[in-house]
Amino acid sequence: QIYYSMTPLFIHYRNFQTSPAGATVTQSHRMRISIAGWKSPDPLTVNEAEHHFWPGFIDSAESPQGIITRIANSYISDRSAAFAGGNVYDVVSTANHQLPVLTVQSSVTPDTLYSAWDVSSPIIAKYLGIEDWLEGSTRKVTEILGIDSDGDTKVDGMEMHFFDNTPLFNDTELYKWVSRRGWIGRTDNVNKQNAQDITGGSRSFIDETSVTAENKTQGGIRTSSLYNSLAGFTYTNKVSLYDTSPKSFRPDVFSQDITLTVFFQAAEDPVIAPGRDSLYAAFSFMPEDSTLFPLRNYYSVQYKPYAGEGSPPAFITDLAGNRMKEQDVETIDRTPPVFSITVGPVGSKEVYVVFSKQLLTTAEALSIIPQ
Repeated sequence: QIYYSMTPLFIHYRNFQTSPAGATVTQSHRMRISIAGWKSPDPLTVNEAEHHFWPGFIDSAESPQGIITRIANSYISDRSAAFAGGNVYDVVSTANHQLPVLTVQSSVTPDTLYSAWDVSSPIIAKYLGIEDWLEGSTRKVTEILGIDSDGDTKVDGMEMHFFDNTPLFNDTELYKWVSRRGWIGRTDNVNKQNAQDITGGSRSFIDETSVTAENKTQGGIRTSSLYNSLAGFTYTNKVSLYDTSPKSFRPDVFSQDITLTVFFQAAEDPVIAPGRDSLYAAFSFMPEDSTLFPLRNYYSVQYKPYAGEGSPPAFITDLAGNRMKEQDVETIDRTPPVFSITVGPVGSKEVYVVFSKQLLTTAEALSIIPQ
């Protein structure tokens, strides 16, 4: 399902490069067909900067493969002066040489830009430790944090991280995400790409054979799709002491420049994500909600994409146009543990405590508690 303003569309280009280091030139014998790749001539202005607006999106697609079938098209012709309008495209070629069998080229080689398509939709990134990868598909806690932008100790917005592609979260994947660290080898735990995250597309990781620094793809969320999708988000405070009614973000304020670098960046040799079309976003609360919640809080966050008349016109996409599906997640819980039950047996010097949440009880963590 491929849409441009809710209508199927293919756009044709003649100007492009054919190798990673090649120049963009007018191709006399080639044509590039872009899926959901039309760029509006009218840019969007976000935070006083102009951004390309890509109206199309893809809800589901599969990489093409197999034998190509030629279909007659009288609108395709060469520039020969022998006939008015040139020679029309011949799909049989009985009068000339025998046409070869053509197959889709989807294998990756270092000197080309060709590969399978990126058909994986983005998701809000899961909050994962080094041993949590296989639990990722069911984990609701994500890399979303409340922020205090004005220093009044109240949450007035959120910053979040997206995965460009939806992981399988299984043991067939070569790399796994570890929050505050980056992408690492799934089995050897060796760093592959430090946070911040810039990974994505159809050639996400360099392997020094088919994917190199020159033809590696980069992940990202189209700024224009975020701009038009703020109405698709709602959030709800999860702490009963405060307002628990669903809230919306400010519809006209967002950024892809984040401030919580101590969380989103690796401690050593961090990668710095671009300020636009990156895998990060910062949203602001409505003014009337910006003093309701303390920093030590957490929330549920819902995102509903466009689903027909009456739904918000939300269509968050990655750089390939894959549209993010409905999300129902939670932010990182920043509330401290509290005593739920305390019991002191008669005649004993011990006190038994039940906390409101699981505690970190490693030997290292317990060693700092005074005896």
